[in-house]
Amino acid sequence: MEKKTKLSPKQQAFLDQRLKGALNMQENSKMIPARNKNEPAVLSYAQQHLWIVDQMQPGNPAYNVPVVFEIKGELDVELLEKSFNEVIKRHEVLRTSFTTKDNQPYQIIHPELHIEIDQFDLSGFSAREMENKYQSHLSSEVIKSFDLSRVPLIRAVLYKLDQSNYRLLLNMHHIVSDGWSVGLIIKEVGEIYEGNYSDLPELQMQYADFSIRDKKRLEDNKYENQISYWTEVLKGELPILELPLDKPRPAVQTFVGKNKFFSISESLADKLKFIGLQQGATFFMSVLAAYQVLLHRYSGQDDIIVGVPVSTRTRKEYEKLVGYFLNMTALRIDLSDDPSFSELLKRVRELTLEAFSNQEVPFEKVVESLKFKRDLSRNPVFQTTLEVSPGSSYMLKDLQIEQMNIDTRFSQVDLAVHLFENDGGFSGRIEFNSDLFNESTIEQYVNHFLNLLTNIAENPDQNISSIPILSEEEKEGLLKKGDQKTYYEPEKVIHQLFEEGVEKWPDSPAVSLDGESLTYSNLNKRANKLAHHLISLGVKEDSLVGICMERSLDLIVGILAILKAGGGYLPIDLSYPQDRTTFMLQDAGAEILLTQSKLSESLDLKNVNIILIDSYKPEKSVISNPGLNINPESMAYVIYTSGSTGKPKGVIVTHYNVVRLFQGTDQWFKFNESDVWTLFHSYAFDFSVWEIWGALFYGGKLVLIPQLISRDPESFYNLLLKEKVTVLNQTPSAFRQLVQVAVNRGESERLYLSYIIFGGEALDLKTLKPWFELYGDEKPQLVNMYGITETTVHVTYRPLTKKDTNSGSVIGEPIPDLKFYILDKNKNLIPTGVSGEIYVGGSGVAREYLNRAELTSERFIQDPFSDQDNDRLYRTGDLARYIDGGDIEHLGRIDHQIKIRGFRIELGEIEAVINNYEDVKESVVTVRDDVSEEKQIVAYLMKKQNNEFDVLSLRRYLYKQLPEYMVPSEFVLLEEFPLTASGKLDLKKLPAPEGERYSGNEYVTPQNQLEKTIASIWQKYLNVNKIGIDDNFFDLGGHSLLMVKVNNDLKQSLKKDISIVEMYRYPTIKTLSESLSSKSDTGLSVDRISDRAKRQKESSNKQKRIKLR
Repeated sequence: MEKKTKLSPKQQAFLDQRLKGALNMQENSKMIPARNKNEPAVLSYAQQHLWIVDQMQPGNPAYNVPVVFEIKGELDVELLEKSFNEVIKRHEVLRTSFTTKDNQPYQIIHPELHIEIDQFDLSGFSAREMENKYQSHLSSEVIKSFDLSRVPLIRAVLYKLDQSNYRLLLNMHHIVSDGWSVGLIIKEVGEIYEGNYSDLPELQMQYADFSIRDKKRLEDNKYENQISYWTEVLKGELPILELPLDKPRPAVQTFVGKNKFFSISESLADKLKFIGLQQGATFFMSVLAAYQVLLHRYSGQDDIIVGVPVSTRTRKEYEKLVGYFLNMTALRIDLSDDPSFSELLKRVRELTLEAFSNQEVPFEKVVESLKFKRDLSRNPVFQTTLEVSPGSSYMLKDLQIEQMNIDTRFSQVDLAVHLFENDGGFSGRIEFNSDLFNESTIEQYVNHFLNLLTNIAENPDQNISSIPILSEEEKEGLLKKGDQKTYYEPEKVIHQLFEEGVEKWPDSPAVSLDGESLTYSNLNKRANKLAHHLISLGVKEDSLVGICMERSLDLIVGILAILKAGGGYLPIDLSYPQDRTTFMLQDAGAEILLTQSKLSESLDLKNVNIILIDSYKPEKSVISNPGLNINPESMAYVIYTSGSTGKPKGVIVTHYNVVRLFQGTDQWFKFNESDVWTLFHSYAFDFSVWEIWGALFYGGKLVLIPQLISRDPESFYNLLLKEKVTVLNQTPSAFRQLVQVAVNRGESERLYLSYIIFGGEALDLKTLKPWFELYGDEKPQLVNMYGITETTVHVTYRPLTKKDTNSGSVIGEPIPDLKFYILDKNKNLIPTGVSGEIYVGGSGVAREYLNRAELTSERFIQDPFSDQDNDRLYRTGDLARYIDGGDIEHLGRIDHQIKIRGFRIELGEIEAVINNYEDVKESVVTVRDDVSEEKQIVAYLMKKQNNEFDVLSLRRYLYKQLPEYMVPSEFVLLEEFPLTASGKLDLKKLPAPEGERYSGNEYVTPQNQLEKTIASIWQKYLNVNKIGIDDNFFDLGGHSLLMVKVNNDLKQSLKKDISIVEMYRYPTIKTLSESLSSKSDTGLSVDRISDRAKRQKESSNKQKRIKLR
């Protein structure tokens, strides 16, 4: 067993299968048929896949295989070059290029090929200059592209550091080589360099012979059982790995990458090997299980696929051959039910052994059999890989050769982990797509992976949800950030603070509406008079009194009176249906309702004492303060919010909750008696609590906005000017309409605002660009404040600047006396960048849900980070994550997470891209299930004034900016978006799309000559007689190689350059013909990485070569 653990993971698993008798030795012992040298050499299936990839993106360096060796000793450069060329003579594949005949790719084996080693003498430079020049040149060399139609597909560059120190870069295209081949080449070069050419074994076959056998086995259906195995393993909806990204995913996968290096110590590796031995598992299996746990903890997914490269050198003869003998397997692991690591390792071991016994079938063949919808934005089936390889060092003559780390600058998948055995431990490299991830994020991945491995080694029987991935330092930092341990102890209640203001500013205007106003003194007297009457009717501490009024001065009088009487107010908006009003009053046990005479007849209520605020007659007219001793923990109001069951739930908020809100935010705002506020929002929306008391606690003036004016941006803007409003509170939906008015008015009618405070819904910062262009970002100061009713209006504070318009919905820092944690579903603290649920604790947390004890215990939970029994956290149901710099990004509601065809969709990302389109003023994107049998993404648009609107052009634009699955199926133009009484977007009132729709099975005949030409070529290769313009190429049996053939025929027929990428993006006749007909569509054949590779190649060719000889 000790010897077995020294084998590579694939060798260990292979050995296990041999012991089980799983390999058919008789099949493997058959002679390989000889190749007819006069016939074209076919490609192996693995080569064919790489050739197709190159056809899609010619010169893509993602499939280069660069390796750097450090050479110490006296080096004979001429002998080294000669040795390399002798190896090239031995292996035909190193003298191979590729061509096509009758749309079929073939190998051309050249009889002779001689390469020169490019040489650079850096010995004359200082150590720093030497390293800089070396790294600069190396970076350009590793991404220098290969032309598969020309030899050589192998290059060598030698860097001389001094007389006995060299670095050798060997760079090959993957189509002629793999990792094993690199070791074989260096070994054979060493034998020849030492004069032992005759010791090299004679090659009985060449790679082209393997290609014939590979093709033959496919044609003879030798892999039928293996294909059946994989289609069973990969059946159903394939999980798409959704790791948190730092940058939006491009519409077409890029291969731009970087590397992060790390190491696993020998002691840690030994512990992991021992854990594996106890389960009959290899080191590779242990690491794979741990990596799955890391992905699970970062993504929150239980069903994860990791790609694992395996060798197809299944015969002794193949071990002596240079060539591309790699295949991929897709290891799909079930992490559900929170198993212990030991239990997970058992699952991984069983799956790995099964997978490796079915590893010979070309993975592309498996992919073709799955018939799933292609997505050009990411690698199919798996988006991450793991490879564990044995280390290697070489000695030849008096030279010591060791492989060095190298930053390859490209990545074939989102994330790839490579481990190489090294002196008992392992050298590690994470290759990542730098168009998706920042380096700091990957550094965090590495640290957490090592933390995870360390904690697994200490206790493998922990449940995977409990294994720490954060360091103690990280955990302490997050706890400190989440709990600033600031406490306010308000001794006074809301109306007492108002009464103090009456003493300070008795004659200042407190509230106004349509030219009428009340001073602080008069407002206090009217409220006192009503309060005494309410007390006489039995209102006392914690009594609930309903209030249902139009926006009026009496509304503020009524709210203040209820509080002075010791009660809490229950706001009932006029827009509520009768059934909801009745339910709220009954559920709250409110026996009294304050309203107005003109509304009384419309309120058909029983068992409720209705008080008409404009005509009630108290027994005694008392205008002094009631002076009751009210506990700050008494209820101030109960606001009902929508419930997931359709039953509204009442949130009890106390005086203490409200008063400390202003104490906690005073450091940021410094409101004063010169401020003019608006009551823009419904008093049944808790944003109104901030508006009312923000004005009246500080001696400011509160301007009530009539309902009709609040829905007319032009009139509202005029009112803001007239009243010289300084503090404006807005939901983002309402503010976007106001911005348009401000832009139209321009410099001539500037507002007097000092603050604009956002709340109530997520803010798309890009929509603020026009405002910042007009007003700048200093005055008024724009502030984003995240909050929920259950945590008393606001939770966080984030001042905004111009540069924030390129950010996500950042919400800043918590109010000092609040606790703020982002936790996973197991209530663990999570790393920066990872999304989790927001939990809020501290002084702002409401008392409870009224009469909903079960729901209260579910949502108001014990604080797991506190040893105090009465410390609670509120589960908000909102998603967020910490981002670089410590800011918090709000990511929407958990229950609004959308998945389409297995892809997690961020609707806000789609909206942001649409809003950048030149003819779109504003957009809302939602998902509907009432327009088709499947869920459909629908975009609602408001166009810019007087602009013609071309939906087809917008769709083409989106296909270039977004992955195909994120492009809306329907677009609906609206004059304006519907808003709720609270000023939020009313999604329920967005109309269903209209118009003719086509199902996937309905035949629509080609209409024009272009569509007919495309259909004719499809029929030729797909063997389908009747193809409609809405039929999908891949659904009809198309695959990558057929796509290449169709592409070639289309180019010839249409005399037009058409990229294969374009055909992938438009896989129906209709969409492809529309794209080809568009004059503005220039195709997508060359992506950024190809351009960069060409530029670097040109730059490299201009560099001065300093020859050693």
